[in-house]
Amino acid sequence: MRITSAILFSVFLLPLLFSACKSGKEQVPPLPDPSELIAEQRMKTIREHRTLVVGFVPTQLSRMELELITELLKNTGYQFRVVKAAPETLFSFLRAGHADIICGLFTEQELKAAYLTPAVPFLELSFHILHHQEFKESSESGDGGKSPVFSELLYPDSAPETFFISKVQTKLLKRPVSAENIFKEMEQAPEKRAVFLCNISIPEHKRKNLTVRNAEIKTSSTHLFFALRRHDPELLRLLTSRFAALSQDGTVQRILEPYLSKSNSKEKYEKK
Repeated sequence: MRITSAILFSVFLLPLLFSACKSGKEQVPPLPDPSELIAEQRMKTIREHRTLVVGFVPTQLSRMELELITELLKNTGYQFRVVKAAPETLFSFLRAGHADIICGLFTEQELKAAYLTPAVPFLELSFHILHHQEFKESSESGDGGKSPVFSELLYPDSAPETFFISKVQTKLLKRPVSAENIFKEMEQAPEKRAVFLCNISIPEHKRKNLTVRNAEIKTSSTHLFFALRRHDPELLRLLTSRFAALSQDGTVQRILEPYLSKSNSKEKYEKK
C-alpha cells in the first residue's frame, strides 16, 4: 500500500508541484534596468530644482558649445551649471546621474559605444588632407633597398579626428601625433608626410601655404552631437524641439558662423 501511494505521489503530484513552481517563477517581474532608475530619479530632482548640470570637455569649440547650450535652455524654465572634465569622466558622470548633458565634439559612434544617447546633431564636419607640393604618396626603398619607406598620414591624437581616421581610405601609413606638433612633424619630411584634419582644426595660414584636398571617408555620419543618458526621453524631446526652432529662426547659424567662417571659406579644394 505504501509503495502504491508513493508511486501515485510521484506520477501525479510531483508534476503538479513542479508546474506550480515553474508558474510562480514566470510571474516574478524582471528587475528594472539600473540606468532607467537613475534617469527617472534624476529627472525628478531636475523637475524639483529646475537646474541641469552640463559637462564640457575643453576643446577648440567649447565656447561655441556653451553658447549653443545657453540658447537651447533659454526660456525653458531650466538653469544650468557647468562642470569641466575629460570625456571618460563625463561619461561616468552622465551615467551615474551627476551630469545631465555633456558636450565635447562627440561623434554618434563614440556615444553609442559608451551606451549614451546622441542628441542635437549641431555640426557636420568635413575632412581634408594637407601637404606640401613635393609630397609623394608612392613608396620607395630605403637603406639601399633593404627596408621600404612609406609615405605617412599624420593625424591628431585627439577628437574629433581620432574617431574618423579608421574610415579614411588611403594607402598611406596612419600615425597619431600630438595636435601641437603635427605640422612640425610634417615639416621634417615634407615629401613623405601629409596631415589629416577636419575643417574646424585647419589653421587659416596653412590653407594658403599647403595643398588642401578632400579626404575620402567611408562613414554614415560626420556630425557632432551633445550627449544624454539613456532612458531620458523628456530631456531629449526638449533639446530636439528647441534645436529645431533655433535652426529655423537662424539662431544656430548665427552661433556657428564666427567659429566656422574660416573653415567654410570659399577656397576651392583639390579633390583627391
